[in-house]
Amino acid sequence: FLRFSIKPRDRGLLYRQLTTMLKAGVSITQAIEIAKQTPNKSLSRVLSEMSLGLENGFPLSRCMENYPQVFPNIEIGVLKAGEATGKMETVLNELSIEVARSASFMAKIRGAMMYPIFIMVVMTIVIFIVMIKIIPPIDEIFKEQNLALPLQTQILISMSRFMASYWYLCILGVLAIVGAIAGFLSTKIGKQVKSVASINMPVFGQMVREVFYARFTKTFSLLLVAGVPIIESVAILGTTTSNTIYKELLDKLSISLEQGSQMSTVLKQSNYFPPLMSQMLLV
Repeated sequence: FLRFSIKPRDRGLLYRQLTTMLKAGVSITQAIEIAKQTPNKSLSRVLSEMSLGLENGFPLSRCMENYPQVFPNIEIGVLKAGEATGKMETVLNELSIEVARSASFMAKIRGAMMYPIFIMVVMTIVIFIVMIKIIPPIDEIFKEQNLALPLQTQILISMSRFMASYWYLCILGVLAIVGAIAGFLSTKIGKQVKSVASINMPVFGQMVREVFYARFTKTFSLLLVAGVPIIESVAILGTTTSNTIYKELLDKLSISLEQGSQMSTVLKQSNYFPPLMSQMLLV
């Protein structure tokens, strides 16, 4: 519930407020006490509980770890680095900028996806109406004239008769298929199939890959600026992606870095990262 009631823009505003108060000399505990007066009741409740943790001596990042559905691992990792290096103001400022930028970016992506989804929904409704409202009268005309119809037309008319007579079964069938697909995609094999399909399907696959590249580079840069070591940064990135292909690749990259391999060498061996990215890392 918290994930849906506390938006990225709420977190971005929180980080911006904390940055301003820390620059003004306010302690982090007092800053959280002030920030919990936000009109977002869910965030206010979370901040109130975090305030108790701060009063008991826990660092901010440790308090945030109790709410993984609100604060992503990346943001917690960045704050940990800021606390260790004494750069809390800088880190919170960078987080506020990056969270706002990421929210804007994802909003544009969702907006771009809405049009094709809307077209598909409208086409489905139009086809359903044609099958149960338009084709039956045409079928009656064919019957009166006793015409010999091609096989394709006969199949279409048979489908129309079935849908007109048993439209409720068609709706239940569609819902059952959607439920079965959703259930399959929630399994381990289903997630792998979804991940492979999402980055290889025509048109949308390229967009999915470019979205991942953009988020990977921006987030990786943020972690490094905050002082998080490269190996730990890659490990954190691996926990934040839902695509199993990229997650396995980042896990493999983290292990290879621990063994002394170069990041650019590992990425160059993968078919899922563009050559330009590995070349830039090599430089």
